[in-house]
Amino acid sequence: MTAPAALESELRQVNEEIRRLDAEADVAHQAADKMVEEMRAEGIDPLRDAEAFERVDAAYRAADELREQASILRQRRERLLGRFDSTPTRPARAPGWAGAVKSLFENDTYRRLKEADVFNSGAAQAGIEIAAGEVVARDEALRMLQTGFGSGMRAAVADVEDMVAPDLRLVPPVETPVRQIRVTQLVTSTTTDSDQVDYVRQTKRDDSAAETAPGDAYGEADYEFEARQAPVRDIGHFAPVHRRNLADEGQIRGVIEGQLAYGVEARLETQIVSGDGSSENLEGILETDGIGSIVRNVSSPVESRLEAIHRGITAVRLGLFMEPDAIGIHPSDYEACVFEKGSDGQYLLGPASQQTSRTIWGFPTSITTAFPEGTSLVGNYRLGATLYLRSGVALRASDSHADFFTKRMVAILAELRAAFAVPLPEAFAAVHLDGSS
Repeated sequence: MTAPAALESELRQVNEEIRRLDAEADVAHQAADKMVEEMRAEGIDPLRDAEAFERVDAAYRAADELREQASILRQRRERLLGRFDSTPTRPARAPGWAGAVKSLFENDTYRRLKEADVFNSGAAQAGIEIAAGEVVARDEALRMLQTGFGSGMRAAVADVEDMVAPDLRLVPPVETPVRQIRVTQLVTSTTTDSDQVDYVRQTKRDDSAAETAPGDAYGEADYEFEARQAPVRDIGHFAPVHRRNLADEGQIRGVIEGQLAYGVEARLETQIVSGDGSSENLEGILETDGIGSIVRNVSSPVESRLEAIHRGITAVRLGLFMEPDAIGIHPSDYEACVFEKGSDGQYLLGPASQQTSRTIWGFPTSITTAFPEGTSLVGNYRLGATLYLRSGVALRASDSHADFFTKRMVAILAELRAAFAVPLPEAFAAVHLDGSS
């Protein structure tokens, strides 16, 4: 077992390497930005000049490879921090922390929480005042007791073990599960009280900012917009259930309602991505005019899926000179990316032990069937798209459907109402991983 001193030394080395990689990535990214500026000053449009695009993409790719290496090291750092909790040799005492931990466990709040069995029950406890006069939620108090504030507090806990209740002496590392990033978490979300949302979509952007001598006129920027409407659409479904089941199985209603709500939200996400705007469909991002399009080269030499996705990243960067904030991809396509290997036989996304966070090129990645198989969507979701909720998921139950009353059936229904708009199409680039246009 690695000694705490060795762990601390390794952590320092990892932190130094992360700082170095971040600094080099910043320099490389700035160099790529400067390259684009120089090209445009010479009248070259990297989005329309294939050779220029390849040069720019290679420059950005070098920066992103450094960021990806830093991301892998951050995952390694998290694993190292977790080992402080399980190592049998306790770290050295951290000055100043022992007193803080003693104060925590000796204060009245901790005693009240412990007596109420808050830390073992699921009861919600909020707004509890601790000794320092701060107000924390029950979840935060629990986090403090389980994980501490980093390795220093964990070391202090070891020094005041005699003050800790037996069931809290040896706290295992708390593993945070990898949660799926949903599309609705990526886009800007707001509310509306109307049945139709009016907005403007930018269709052209030509900047003319330049250094200008006194007395000379500034250049005129050329921006064009069009008025658009996003109608509110209804999404919902219902499930029939017999009254006897509701009466005899106390949990069945909650299970049904949860699955109905999930189904509605999943359908909303599919509409956000690829709704065609016809009939009662939303107009999704992939069906919006003006988004970028990258087609993977599947002929010789075969372009990897990861390389194609990076060209999509570069296309977004060049379109409005903005940084993407996420990548969306179908689970099957993500699996194909995970299995891609370089000429050295190594997985391009790194070994399985390093895949604790789902990122591509260092960007947060939403892996969901909301994205069609064969097409990845790179973009600045926050700036490029907006979800307008007329009403969130509502759950209702009634026996008035058809002949449900006489059959003693109940219809449980889930529905929501929402509109969706893409005011900035150039914030997105569709990457056709299957090679289709």
